[in-house]
Amino acid sequence: MKRLRKDRRRNPLPFSTVFIISFTIFLVLTVLGLIFVEYGIRPTLMTIAKTETQRIAAQSINDAVSKRIVNELDIDELVLLDKNGKGNLTSIRFDPQIYNRVTAEATTRVQRSLESINEGSIAEFLMTWKMKMRDYSLYPSGYGR
Repeated sequence: MKRLRKDRRRNPLPFSTVFIISFTIFLVLTVLGLIFVEYGIRPTLMTIAKTETQRIAAQSINDAVSKRIVNELDIDELVLLDKNGKGNLTSIRFDPQIYNRVTAEATTRVQRSLESINEGSIAEFLMTWKMKMRDYSLYPSGYGR
């Protein structure tokens, strides 16, 4: 004998159930997509961040050193020329006191500017640096361009 099969029709799922299932699938796929994109972009962003950090640190160091050496220091104070009895030049050396003072001041300026960058005033630093570099001349006075 044949089994009698009831022909039973199913009703569609209620709207709220369909909505919850759809929303859950959407959230899972969105999170997986964001994770996939983030892992793809991370190496590039890290490279850019590293390059920018090195550039800003170099600018900070150059700014601190150029302020002291270019603007305030007389090179004749820093360099000592030793001559023999005949007046011939035997050696050139730095005056240790002035050299140590300049090095300490430059180090302090670099530390201050890096601390201010770390605190979030990087925009101010870059603006002042660009303005200074626009007016900065690589040639000492007396040389023509």
